[in-house]
Amino acid sequence: MVRYDEEELLQLGNLISSVFYIDQKPWYDEIIRRLKILTGQLKNLNEDELKMFMVWLRNIAVSGMTAKEKVEVEKIIDESKEVDEMVYALEIAIRNMREEMKMQGKTEGLQEGVEKGKMEGRAEGRAEGRVEGERNAKIEVVKKMFAMGKDIKEISYITGLTDDEIRRLA
Repeated sequence: MVRYDEEELLQLGNLISSVFYIDQKPWYDEIIRRLKILTGQLKNLNEDELKMFMVWLRNIAVSGMTAKEKVEVEKIIDESKEVDEMVYALEIAIRNMREEMKMQGKTEGLQEGVEKGKMEGRAEGRAEGRVEGERNAKIEVVKKMFAMGKDIKEISYITGLTDDEIRRLA
């Protein structure tokens, strides 16, 4: 299998070499960069070749996009009268889509953070509530045991609290 490098594909300057040149690097930034390089050669294609290239580009450019993004990119490709106009419009559209995706990612990350914070806060609140509830229950037990005439040593033995803790609670 013969593999052409960038220079060889650019030197061929035909429809097939243009397709292979773009197809080597399917990342949007690289597609735009390569389209800019190919602009002059694409202008030299005859009308049928240019139409075939545009159909192919449409299929490549929209892979992995949402339905809304596909419509926007297809519209740019279909309605562009000049190759350089199309490349410029695609570059702007893709840049805007990336910014929108970044913002959406930040928003989703923030929402996840807020939810995680709420869950942690609830768990912490429940833990503090349990500790406070246990403390209140121990206070009540100590008070009742004092009322029953129990001394500190007995209360300590039954509750597991130290003598000092019992004095503070009493």
